[in-house]
Amino acid sequence: MANIESYLESQERRLREEFNSIRANYRDSDTKGSANEDVVAEFLQKHVSARYVVTNVEIIDSYGEASSEVDVCACNTDQPFDKSPGQIVIAEGVDFVIQVKASLTSGEIDRIISNCDSAKKLRRKASDKDFTYAKMEDIPYFVDRIPYIVLAFSSQLKLDSVQRKFSEKLSNVSLERQPDAIFILNRGAILNFREGKGKVWRSNGRPISGLTAAYTGDRTLFEFLRYIYTYAPRFHRMMSPLVHYFPDRLDYQAIGRIE
Repeated sequence: MANIESYLESQERRLREEFNSIRANYRDSDTKGSANEDVVAEFLQKHVSARYVVTNVEIIDSYGEASSEVDVCACNTDQPFDKSPGQIVIAEGVDFVIQVKASLTSGEIDRIISNCDSAKKLRRKASDKDFTYAKMEDIPYFVDRIPYIVLAFSSQLKLDSVQRKFSEKLSNVSLERQPDAIFILNRGAILNFREGKGKVWRSNGRPISGLTAAYTGDRTLFEFLRYIYTYAPRFHRMMSPLVHYFPDRLDYQAIGRIE
């Protein structure tokens, strides 16, 4: 019988090798600008159950709000439109978004928080009999709103410094509009457990709260994927969410019998 720990370690090595191979292909090509986003999108397309993964798009909700441009967006089967340049992306058709950073610096933190707020302000609408599985305490962060994750290839800051700086800058930001997790490859992760309720880690049986630094080292890429599968919910909708975006009334002239 295979040892689960050995299996997970081999999977981590394979993921890192594949990710590095994808990065090398882009680095050796003439692709500029969005190459980092494309690397992450290609990797996710192979490893998550998304209908498709798209880069550099804006997301809209049925309340009339729109996000700033997000780097990587994983779309599910409720996304009504095909992947295409300049496409419209609706909030209900998004499983999660990734903000990609080549190097996480102090100056990038404010930009991450601002971009996150633009995505987290969007609200997803449900129809009667739609359902998903989630703990009640997690609904405001992962069900009503889109999970927002940061992936940095490297960092000029130590992990505890990243945790401290985010904690300081997010102190006046409402919990539902904060980033959910920050991963720095080969170093570690900052996980936002907020009030310590819902799906959180525990220490000696007690829930951990707030922004928590985890020194995941060379298993960070594996933990990044595990986080996506653990926290990004799947929805079962009885009707297309696109109906929420249609106008309530159509100003057409109509001729017919009124009962």
